[in-house]
Amino acid sequence: ASTRRGRFLDQSRGISRTKTMLAAALNPARQAAARISMRAGVASRLPLPSAVASRMMAPGASRLLCSNPHRSFQTTPRPQIVAACPQRLLATGILGRSSVVSLKVLPISALPKVRAMSTATAAAGGTAEGAKKENELEIESVEQQEETTGSERAIGWWLIGCSAIVVVILSLGGLTRLTGSGLSMVKWKPQGTRLPTTKEEWESEFEDYKKHPEYIYKRQYEDFGMDEFKFIYFMEWFHRMAGRSVGVAFLLPLAYFAARGVIPKAIYGRLAFLTAVGSSQGLVGWWMVRSGLNSNMPKKDDEEGEEWQYNTQFAAVSPYRLAFHLSTAITLQLVLLTTGLAMLDKGRLLARSPAAQQQLTWLWRHAHTAASFGGLAAFSGGFVAGNRAGLCCNDWPLMDGQVIPEGLWEDRLGWKNLFENQITVQFDHRSFAYLMLGFTAATWNSARKLPLPPRVKTALNAVLLCCAGQVSMGVLTLWFHVPIEIAAPHQLGSVVTLSAFVWFLHTIRMVVPGARFIPVPPIK
Repeated sequence: ASTRRGRFLDQSRGISRTKTMLAAALNPARQAAARISMRAGVASRLPLPSAVASRMMAPGASRLLCSNPHRSFQTTPRPQIVAACPQRLLATGILGRSSVVSLKVLPISALPKVRAMSTATAAAGGTAEGAKKENELEIESVEQQEETTGSERAIGWWLIGCSAIVVVILSLGGLTRLTGSGLSMVKWKPQGTRLPTTKEEWESEFEDYKKHPEYIYKRQYEDFGMDEFKFIYFMEWFHRMAGRSVGVAFLLPLAYFAARGVIPKAIYGRLAFLTAVGSSQGLVGWWMVRSGLNSNMPKKDDEEGEEWQYNTQFAAVSPYRLAFHLSTAITLQLVLLTTGLAMLDKGRLLARSPAAQQQLTWLWRHAHTAASFGGLAAFSGGFVAGNRAGLCCNDWPLMDGQVIPEGLWEDRLGWKNLFENQITVQFDHRSFAYLMLGFTAATWNSARKLPLPPRVKTALNAVLLCCAGQVSMGVLTLWFHVPIEIAAPHQLGSVVTLSAFVWFLHTIRMVVPGARFIPVPPIK
């Protein structure tokens, strides 16, 4: 018992000493004491590379390098280490000449794996074996924090469920646009409205609809009666009510979790963003619809209308507002998914050698580049839909038989070519899709050579499959002149592809970029 008590006291002192050292290292005013503590207490027992150890124990090391440790980190290259305490702490930081300049403490559940890796790296030192290990491509997956709690898992699944609901609403929005139903409801109430039930109510709604441009310029010349109006009205009504349902699914659990006080402070900002943007999404949708209900719209022969109005025969909404409405909805869905994954999966990648870290950093950068082009492709898709640009240049891989089609730039439009010229809008959309697929394929090809954990490889395979499927669906949409049966899955595919990117980017998060791992013995 006495031996166990002594060991426990030694471990407690070690943890206390480490915590004190870390707190001092983050406070510029106490760095001098931290340097003395490091030299006298811990530094002599750290299995550091000789170059780092000599810098830490240098005679002139007591001089304060910088009053701001973070500025020192940003302007001066420092040896970077991760010190794994034998108990429950993982300390990451930048070493100055004699002390830790910037440190962060991370609880870790996979400490035995980290310590085994650290001991092997430290034991190699500057030997030939150590030089060989510098080039080894070994990557492990560790947990950044302790196992998630029940509340965190509940919050994570709640957010992912809300994300799935938003995907359904985005799909309904695509169908509403493709069926020409978006302008059927000419009134908007924040609380919503019930579906008309009597003949008189339907006739009243139909008469209101006849006063607006879509009927004046388009519907009255078609075989369009009450039955057709009921269909498009129901599509728009259902889309609006589904949008309100996600608000209920988000706000009620949010109030419950907040009342229990189980929401982590780290996601306060994201939840506030989701609440604000989500609450305004209905208003943004109505702002979009209003652009197509303007009764003072110029006539077709007046030559005073905007280019997008001629593209849509004066019977559609502004592509600018449509793209904004679509982009905010996709942003909400991705933030919900990202936050939910962060609550459920806290694993991060750990590179053992500089060579592996370099490859992992390359993978991270190119994956984000591919995802960025995927986001631009989805954003430009809003302008393709708003200008009905999918109905022109319906050949592939060329555009009207040319690589660079005629009419790509019209001087009279200037910068508006990028957003209102049908040929330019479709050309941009194609280009972003090609870049997305190209960077994704390059990332996948390079990742095959890395010993990545299975979950990372699965996510990357899903991304490549989604990108290839999305590009293929886009080609089919063009070839068959935008049929609903193909165009609707193509629009849904953009959201699924971006969600796959979010999943993959989540799996390749790193513990500490460029970190070296060493074990810290107990301090007696």
